[in-house]
Amino acid sequence: MEEEIHWQIAKLTKIGNSYGIILTRKMLKHMNITDSKQVGILLKNDDTLVIKNTRRVIPLNLDVSTWGREIDKAIKAGQLPEPCMWSDYVSEEADKGWTWHVEYDAAGNEIPSADKEQKKKNKKKKNEKI
Repeated sequence: MEEEIHWQIAKLTKIGNSYGIILTRKMLKHMNITDSKQVGILLKNDDTLVIKNTRRVIPLNLDVSTWGREIDKAIKAGQLPEPCMWSDYVSEEADKGWTWHVEYDAAGNEIPSADKEQKKKNKKKKNEKI
C-alpha cells in the first residue's frame, strides 16, 4: 500500500455551475506546485481523484512550414494519426471532387494553387471584356 503523505478533509466551494476544493500550501509545496496555474486531474475507476503537477508545457507550434516534419517524426515514434471521424458520415462518392490539400508559406499564408490562379486570371479577363 502506498504511504499517505498528507490527508485533508476539504469543503467543496461553489463556483458558478462548478465546485472547487482548496488545497493546503503544504500539499501544493510537496507536489512542487508553487506558482503554476494549472494541474492535471485524473478520476480513476475506484473514485480516486489524482492531482498532478503539469511540469512540462508543450508550446503550440504555429510555424506551419514545420508541421510535415513534425508529423513524420511523430509517426516514426509510433504515434499514428487518428482515423477520419467523418468516414461514417461521408461516402467516398460524396467525397470525390473535393480538394483537401492546401499549402502554406512560412508566415502561415495560404499559397494559391495553380487552379485558383487560373480561375482568377479567367475571371479578370471576363470582367475586362464586359
